[in-house]
Amino acid sequence: SLTGIDADCTLESLSLTSDGSALAGVCNSQVHLFLKDFESGAWNESASLASSLPGADLASFSPAGAFLAVGDEKGNLAVWSTADYAETPEVMRSSNGLVSLEFSPDGEFLAAGHWDGSVSLLTVPQQTTTTTTRVVGIITGVVSFTLE
Repeated sequence: SLTGIDADCTLESLSLTSDGSALAGVCNSQVHLFLKDFESGAWNESASLASSLPGADLASFSPAGAFLAVGDEKGNLAVWSTADYAETPEVMRSSNGLVSLEFSPDGEFLAAGHWDGSVSLLTVPQQTTTTTTRVVGIITGVVSFTLE
C-alpha cells in the first residue's frame, strides 16, 4: 500500500525507477513521489510535486531515474531532474493531448504519443523537440522503444 495517498484517490499513472527505489503516481492531477523503505518494505510519500500542469495524468521515470516526465491530456509536458526535483521549463505545449510517455533505453530521448496519432521525440536533458512524426491511420495508445 502507498502511505500518504487519500483513499478516494484514483491513480491515473504509475512509474517505477529501474532500481525499485522510487515510485511516482499521478492522483487527481497531483504528482506524488514515494520512496521505498527497503527494511520494512513500505512505500512512504516523500513529496507531492507542485506542477504547472494542473491536469497531469501521465508520469514516466527515465531508465537511470535521473528525470521524471509528467504530461497531461491537453498536450503539456514538464520534466523534473530527480537530483532535486526542480521543474525544468515546460518543453512542449501542443493542442494534441498526450496519451503516452516513454524514455529511450539510454535515457537520451523522450517519446510523447498524442491522441491524433503523432509522436513527438524530445532530447534529454536539453528537452528540445527534435521531430514530430505523423503516424497515419493509427491512434497511439502506447509509445515504446526497442533495443536494436
